[in-house]
Amino acid sequence: MIAILSFCSLLMFNCAAFGNGDESADETKISLAGLRLIGEKIVPHDFEFQGTLVGGLSGLARADDGSWHALSDDRSHHHPARMYALAADYDTGGFHTLSFSGVTMLQRHDGSHFPSGDYVDPEAIRFDAVTGTLLWTSEGDRKMLVRPFLREMRPDGSHLREYKLLPMFHVHEPDRGPRQNGSFEALALSPDGDRIFIVTELPLFQDGPPPQVVETRSPLRLTHMDRSGAHLAQYAYELEKVAFSPDPPGATKVNGLVEILTIDDSRLLAVERSYSAGVGSTIKLFEIDIEGATDVSSVASLVHADYVTVGKKELLDFAELGLDAVDNIEAAAWGPTLANGHRSLLFVSDNNFNPDQVTQFVALEVIP
Repeated sequence: MIAILSFCSLLMFNCAAFGNGDESADETKISLAGLRLIGEKIVPHDFEFQGTLVGGLSGLARADDGSWHALSDDRSHHHPARMYALAADYDTGGFHTLSFSGVTMLQRHDGSHFPSGDYVDPEAIRFDAVTGTLLWTSEGDRKMLVRPFLREMRPDGSHLREYKLLPMFHVHEPDRGPRQNGSFEALALSPDGDRIFIVTELPLFQDGPPPQVVETRSPLRLTHMDRSGAHLAQYAYELEKVAFSPDPPGATKVNGLVEILTIDDSRLLAVERSYSAGVGSTIKLFEIDIEGATDVSSVASLVHADYVTVGKKELLDFAELGLDAVDNIEAAAWGPTLANGHRSLLFVSDNNFNPDQVTQFVALEVIP
């Protein structure tokens, strides 16, 4: 049972300041006995920073110097694809301030910005403490046969390289590869920075259907690479069912894996986001373990295959935190170690540039 207490959240918002800490958890064994709400911050829907509309925040990373990078999934429709530098000032006493300090446009191979219609869809970002660079993903666009990718860039947004991904992640018609808007939403680096984990939001077409309100077998492929991009293994991750029936029946419903973070050499945190029209979002945090899971790299389809999935247990339903509302949380990162020695986590929601949704930052304390 998770111990959950909550502080009253101070809904302040400003534009200044700094932080400290690393991107991944310590390599020593970490206990996750409980999670406590520190507080939240809401960014106004129409907030603009340095001439850009802030929204669509789908990726979050923390650098060695304590600065944060928030990746927008704007497909260069409002402004060129970009990431924001920001600071989050929180401690055991609450979430005090949130501030934006810079915006960086992402660059293509030739140094130009991504134009509208280029079908880039930024989703996940991680800081690489070994090189001081950033890894990031794009979901691509299945309808336009644009494949998803994993790339490395400098902090100024300039392109360094693109990783070679397994052919199963290429876009095929009509029933192979990733689903539209269901590709690489989640990315993680091992605590030592030597390994990369990447996973799709929804099952590949060849691996089964997306989750439904009733129980289905909806497995994802959690791909494990070394830092050079060499493939190491691949494990099956089973998604939960959609949390609620939509209203009206037949309206939009989905559940997918939207974020992962490494805990130690075999364990990760996983964030699943279920959405049902007329109901809203259900956000759950899980602890998963790849130890003992079957390597499914050579399995062409998981539909009728026999395999052992990654171990999985629920840590938190965000509805239990006592927040007034929980929106479309899609990103998370390890935050600074608090004064009491406990680790912290920071989450952010993607408002989809929709006035009926919010950009919501939520800070949690990890109780060992």
